[in-house]
Amino acid sequence: MEDKVNRKIITGIKAHDDVNWPPYDYSVYGNALSRSNLYNTIINVKGRPEWMDERLVNQLALRDSKEMLERMLRRSLPDIKLQQILAHTEMSKKEQIRLWKGVELKVTDLLWFDWLAQKAGYLLDVYHKEVTPSRYADKQFPVMYIAEPNQKIEKFGKSNMSDGEMRAVLQDRKVLVVHVYHKGDIWHCFYGTYKGINGEEPGVMGSQSHYHYISDKWGYRREKLNQFIEENNMPSSPVHILLKRENLGLDNTKT
Repeated sequence: MEDKVNRKIITGIKAHDDVNWPPYDYSVYGNALSRSNLYNTIINVKGRPEWMDERLVNQLALRDSKEMLERMLRRSLPDIKLQQILAHTEMSKKEQIRLWKGVELKVTDLLWFDWLAQKAGYLLDVYHKEVTPSRYADKQFPVMYIAEPNQKIEKFGKSNMSDGEMRAVLQDRKVLVVHVYHKGDIWHCFYGTYKGINGEEPGVMGSQSHYHYISDKWGYRREKLNQFIEENNMPSSPVHILLKRENLGLDNTKT
């Protein structure tokens, strides 16, 4: 999106729901879509050659995404616990809780889980649910807005909201992100709020970036899980899977 007034361009993908995706393919094509948007933006700014059509850009973006993610996998090994949770579908709830205790996952671990889950025949559903305080129902929200570290609001698009109101929405809204890996009646659900993923929840564990986990062994049918997701009201879980940031070192060097 181009902000001609402030002479800025921003690219990205609006959060949305996706269902029944092969998990690793979802990572590949999701990355490729973001990369394609970026490539097209840069080309348009610099001047697009006649031979550089959108189809070619998409092909280049997909190639580069595949190479990058494959490079991530080659430079790492899957955590044994990720393999166990997928392979041992007979695990009880207590065994699953014990398995996840103290686990800390990196971006490459999450990618490995997608790869392993796809090989094991799982499909992936991804949901994003947001609840904004009702007092802002009559407000015109900008297309996008960001709270900078200095509390200044940078916005794109028209709005009748003050910077203070937009900061309050970012603080008070509840955004839920859910990944459900499913194969028949077997499912594994990883979920978290933006605050939890950013380490902004109360408590020792809440102050660290984390996901929660539940599965079919919690005694919920998939229909009940879908209801939890739709209502943005997930059940409590003792499982906190910490998310660790890492320097991926993903330059253009091929290995």
